[in-house]
This record gives sequence, C-alpha cells and structure tokens, in this order.
Amino acid sequence: MEVIRRKEAKKTERKVWFDKLFTVGPSRETQIMRVVVEPGARSPLEGVGNHQAEYDYVVRGTTVMDIGGERVSLSAGDIVYIPSGVDHVGYNETGEDVEILTVVIEDRETGAR
Repeated sequence: MEVIRRKEAKKTERKVWFDKLFTVGPSRETQIMRVVVEPGARSPLEGVGNHQAEYDYVVRGTTVMDIGGERVSLSAGDIVYIPSGVDHVGYNETGEDVEILTVVIEDRETGAR
C-alpha cells in the first residue's frame, strides 16, 4: 500500500492556487492538481499549449476558457479535454473562486512534460 500525502498549495502573484495532489506512473507521466482561480484571475498564467494533454474538471464555480481559439463557458460538473499542443487559458470572470481538478498526461510521442 502507498499513501500519498498532499503538499501545501502554492499561490502565485496573480491570485491562482496550484495544489499538486500527486504524480503517478512509472515515469511520473501523469500529474493531478487542484487549481483555485480567484475572481479576476486567469490560469494558466501564460496561456500555453504544451506537450501534455489535459483534462479539466470544474469542481466549483464557472470559468470561461479559450481553447485553441474557441471560447467556451464551463460550470461545476463540466469537464473539458485539451489535446497536447493546443493553446489554452481559463478566466474567472465571476465574483467567486473557481476550483478545477486538472489531470495532465505526458505526450509519450515527444516525451515532454
């Protein structure tokens, strides 16, 4: 049996909390994170398209995401898949925190994280 302990969340200057819950897989290819985006903030901060596929599950609140040039609104209970290499950024345009559970999966073709 293996117990994985939570690490303390890190807050960025732009009102976004990243709480890496754990990393799994023989080569640590899958990461699971809890992200809290405060009102008026965005995540990821740089609006990236990297070599990782990503699933974002909205736990609480409502977010607007730009994914590959398409704008979509997501609320609690919604999930979105973002393929590797696709630029994306989420915005909290509400007055309440948005909580997202993010699963990041390494692109095995490039080996990048």
